[in-house]
Amino acid sequence: MDDGSAVLAAALMVDAAYDHAARGWPVFVLGDGKTPLPNCTRCRTADGTHDMETCVCLTCHGFYAATTDADRLAAVICAHPTGVLAVRTGAASGTVVVDVDPRSGGAATLAELLAAGLLPPTLTARTGSGGVHLYYAHPGGTIRSGAGALGPGVDVKADKGYVVVPPSRIGERAYVWADGGPDSVPVTTMPVALLDRLTTLPPAPRLTPPAASNPFAAPVDASGRLAGIVAAVLAARPGERNTVLNWGAYTASEMVRTGAANVEGVTGALADAATRIGLTDREAHATIRSGLRAGGVA
Repeated sequence: MDDGSAVLAAALMVDAAYDHAARGWPVFVLGDGKTPLPNCTRCRTADGTHDMETCVCLTCHGFYAATTDADRLAAVICAHPTGVLAVRTGAASGTVVVDVDPRSGGAATLAELLAAGLLPPTLTARTGSGGVHLYYAHPGGTIRSGAGALGPGVDVKADKGYVVVPPSRIGERAYVWADGGPDSVPVTTMPVALLDRLTTLPPAPRLTPPAASNPFAAPVDASGRLAGIVAAVLAARPGERNTVLNWGAYTASEMVRTGAANVEGVTGALADAATRIGLTDREAHATIRSGLRAGGVA
């Protein structure tokens, strides 16, 4: 790409970011290939008092850097003109996005969901991989993000999640709006049946009670719930690992607050899972501390 093309591409990115922000959608920038931009040295080496939600850095901590501020958006796009635009989903933007990936069985699952009346027509984007993003209005409360949350190949991007948005490109593959985009197609209210599906949790697997000598032992009555959270962390995909880990710590904070688990047990179990999926010990513990603090655990 020559200099003129690069300038034009950056200008189009800025315009698109402004449009998304004007809808109340916090925007941030990913690196080429949808990978989060690296944290700065200060954030990378920060201790547990560092709050990702209030960090003032332009690009650190993935979706925590999302903003609707025009000056910040222009600055980050000028600094990363070949980046990928993404929007923070969930209550932050008022959106829940159903992400259909036909490469993972999403076409068959989509057909089943449509037949069941769970996915009424709404604002839709076609993804760079040949899938679709269906945007629904966030109903309030907390809607969890999750891989395969609606079946094989159909993920949900809601609280603690994000989606790539048009007109982003991954290589030669572009994200585009279907049927005119948000200027002509509304974001549909989520049907009650879909909301029920997303807020009904499957039974969590039971963990074998840990040995008494294990310093990270959680009480047996909390083991099943903690096992489900750990399983979600272990299933996190590259680019979502910190997000899922933060969600896991936030979710587990309720068990700590109610006395169903101890903070050492939760921290140890989540840190072990995080390092098994490739996070550093420092990064894992910082993310866990942040999630626990957000859940009211000092």
